[in-house]
Amino acid sequence: MFQCLWCSVQQEEQEEEEEIEEVYVPYTPPVAKPWHSLGSEVEIDEESVIESRKKVGLLLKLMWNVSNVLLLLCGFVKLFFVLMLTFVPQ
Repeated sequence: MFQCLWCSVQQEEQEEEEEIEEVYVPYTPPVAKPWHSLGSEVEIDEESVIESRKKVGLLLKLMWNVSNVLLLLCGFVKLFFVLMLTFVPQ
């Protein structure tokens, strides 16, 4: 008459386990297919940038000594004052 829920769940699990049948399927490695163009490489070629000018390389070498550092600092101080005078309202 009265059946517990746990017992019915266990019975269903047992029935499902009995119904499982193992089937052996042999492995077949994937086969390479030929390339079929859809036109995307044409769009890429149209959008790509082609350089028309020759590249120029530039190498600068600066020897750091006391006189170069002082000249550089003087330049920064001068630039600072020029910018200060430019942006200060009169």
